Amino acid sequence: MTSRAKAFALSVAAVGSVVLVAVPVLYWEVLQERYQIWLLDSGDEKTRLAAAGWLGTKRSTAAVPKLMGLLVGEERETYTIRADGRGLTPIAHAIYLLGLEARPNVLARIEAEKRKLAAAASSAAVTPAAPSNACVVLSVIHFAWQEPGIKVERIGYSAE
Repeated sequence: MTSRAKAFALSVAAVGSVVLVAVPVLYWEVLQERYQIWLLDSGDEKTRLAAAGWLGTKRSTAAVPKLMGLLVGEERETYTIRADGRGLTPIAHAIYLLGLEARPNVLARIEAEKRKLAAAASSAAVTPAAPSNACVVLSVIHFAWQEPGIKVERIGYSAE
């Protein structure tokens, strides 16, 4: 092999090595975010809740649909109103932490619930329908976003 070919081979190897090291370093946050979103499907509750908290803290817009789905599917998600502020259970608190990034999804869910309730009220139903637990919790989150002076803390489920 000629010295020119050796130089070319070494330069290609050097560039390849830099790329192999740089890509994971440069995209570490993206890879970590994707991993945490994947953990939201975990069968272990502690893992799911830790991932939700991490995603909320990082304000992950990519996690909003998955977190909204978890909130709707979890009946234990609730809130408390105290003299010093509000308390939200883990997934609701993660959505709260997302802030305005999650606002369009939250408002869309609340509006969908309002339309559903209006349709049920206009039908011949004897008992008026009540809003879902998720809708009430999302309304509390939306109100807390509008009042930045309100202290909002993460609380555990009542069994914790």
